[in-house]
Amino acid sequence: MIAQIPKVVEAGYVSVIARDGIICGIVTPADLIEHFSALTRPFFMLSEIERRLRRVIDRTFDEGDLNCVASPEEDRRTIPSSADELTMGQAQRLLDNQELWDKLNWKPERPVFIDALNEVREIRNEVMHFRPNPLSDNSTIRLDRFARWLRSLHPDRY
Repeated sequence: MIAQIPKVVEAGYVSVIARDGIICGIVTPADLIEHFSALTRPFFMLSEIERRLRRVIDRTFDEGDLNCVASPEEDRRTIPSSADELTMGQAQRLLDNQELWDKLNWKPERPVFIDALNEVREIRNEVMHFRPNPLSDNSTIRLDRFARWLRSLHPDRY
């Protein structure tokens, strides 16, 4: 489809021709927009989620708090010194610490939030590793709900 974009822009459409040579449809700029929106929407939602999480972490926790993010398998030298260096898994481990969670003063119960964040992390891995199948509608809905939830918990702009 990408190779046909200039033709769609120039002519306003391209014909879709079946193997038997018969025209079986057209592709318009609206079709391109719909297709690229479906492809890019998860990236934009994940970007917002990660930025909001990092902003909250940056504003709430100090460098000493970040020490708890190292997993047993990780080298202690890889401990991030700022929220910008956190992986999604590290952010999850940080927020899963009850003492640190309490610093947020958020109403949701920590386990509920962590379960939802884990789902987002799994979806993120699926998206960022370019799995062959498109993201399911259910996964897109989960990302959208989590992004809205984060906006309600931390409403300032990211």
